[in-house]
Amino acid sequence: MPGNGSDAARKGQGNSQQQGESGRDDRSVAEWITFAISAALILGVAGLVSYLYVSGGNRPPIIETETLVDELRRANDEYYLPIAITNVGDGTAEQVQVQVRLATSAGEPETAGFTIQFLAGGETVQGTAVFSANPLAGDLAVDVVSFQRP
Repeated sequence: MPGNGSDAARKGQGNSQQQGESGRDDRSVAEWITFAISAALILGVAGLVSYLYVSGGNRPPIIETETLVDELRRANDEYYLPIAITNVGDGTAEQVQVQVRLATSAGEPETAGFTIQFLAGGETVQGTAVFSANPLAGDLAVDVVSFQRP
């Protein structure tokens, strides 16, 4: 009969092993919490990507300029005029060329220009135009001459 007890014990172990391998009731609370957090993160990322895809703007670059006359400074007989360049569109612009013309009563208009390498949608970058005459004493024109789309 000792053999019968050990056979029963072995059968009991086999049944519990089979339940552990095929049953889901033996998962710990930590495993369920980890699963729930992982599933929530995956669903959250998928939802965010979907939202950004659907709601993301697709307006081409629109470049606006603003002279910052409050920040005008003079050094070494030259006037440094900062200019804010803003891309109010959604697309990116590269090689944004800005030209600034200053017409005064002294004669020929002065021109200055600069290039902004990269301007993302919604981004503002500052450039500076340098003149020998005071920009506040003449007619100032700021133009975006060209840009490229990547």
